[in-house]
Amino acid sequence: MTNKTVFILCAVALILLTAPAVGQIIYGQPTTGDLRVIYSSWTADYGDYETSVSQFFTPVSGMIPLKDNLEMRFYSAMTSNNVDVTLASDGSTEEFSLSGISDLRFQFNRSLSEDRMLVGLGLNLPTGKKELNAPDEWPVMQALSSNYLDFPIRRLGEGMGINLLFGGATYSGSARLGGTIMYQINGKYKPYEGDEDYDPGDFLTVNGGWEKSGEKTSVSVNASYSIYGTDKSDGQETFKSGNSLSLSAAISSGSENMKFTGAIGFLLRDRNTRYTLDTTSTAYKEDQLKLYGNEFNIAGGATIRMKNEIVLTPHITFHSIGDDESIDYTDGSDTDGSGSIIGIGSGASRSIGEGINMDISMTFFTGSALGGDVDLSGFQFGIGITATF
Repeated sequence: MTNKTVFILCAVALILLTAPAVGQIIYGQPTTGDLRVIYSSWTADYGDYETSVSQFFTPVSGMIPLKDNLEMRFYSAMTSNNVDVTLASDGSTEEFSLSGISDLRFQFNRSLSEDRMLVGLGLNLPTGKKELNAPDEWPVMQALSSNYLDFPIRRLGEGMGINLLFGGATYSGSARLGGTIMYQINGKYKPYEGDEDYDPGDFLTVNGGWEKSGEKTSVSVNASYSIYGTDKSDGQETFKSGNSLSLSAAISSGSENMKFTGAIGFLLRDRNTRYTLDTTSTAYKEDQLKLYGNEFNIAGGATIRMKNEIVLTPHITFHSIGDDESIDYTDGSDTDGSGSIIGIGSGASRSIGEGINMDISMTFFTGSALGGDVDLSGFQFGIGITATF
């Protein structure tokens, strides 16, 4: 049995047991499969107690060309999460866990007008774990949702979803300009056992980008704006995420054997809206607060091609989270949700056979959250195999 056959069988098995990547169609691109395992571990010291969060994440994804100018991409994953909360007063520990599979996602893309236009249809099949046990599994979801902790997956199953994608691109010399618009329809599902149906709001995302490539240097900028609908529970309005604007820029320069890269990004968030019911069962706005602060990211790295065909990718990142407007309901005071995290690490990749590439990566993190009240430390290790057929 060839290595390629083994990889195909492993990928299919994982899909059967268990945000698709969307890119421009490349003529002649072969079938591609990607299988990896990522382990993340974080410790957050709150003073009175310490929380340890770990996650095993196994995603499988790939692209299959169906015919000229038509491709299908797929994605699914398995994950296992554990949270340990240790009290500083007596050292006692309470343990929580959550394991399961994510939804299975498909994306069909078709290029038109000599690759100057792109249309896509995405499907989110509700195969993932839902109706969680609130006492045992809700604390895990709460820990994963912390925006100052870096996890590759933060949720499992949702409802049936459909997205429609339209895009266009043009170029002039070495410069390219493109944009997409995507509308996502989200279906109802039960997040926890015994809960009413939860209907997350639909959302619309508009994205635009520009890139210019030279002999040794390339520069790109990107902007994306997302508009969110209102979530409903049992037919009543409950929550609306604030619209968001994402801005980023990147530069790379160097030779084929050594290239340096840098990137900077901003995420600007509007206020969220929470609703409650009055005595006449009519929903009204309870408050409008920014529950998550704006974010700033900057990263630098290098790509170094060694003589033994190993490619090294050292990197350093800085992630800053601005203050939010959340309230401490114990005394009504404002809380400080700001934080900052530094990550330092490296990756390495190498071809291990015809059409098969293997890569590993390790990143260590340190920082603080909630206005400096929480000390953070963590690491993330990943190993993956990518094959083309």
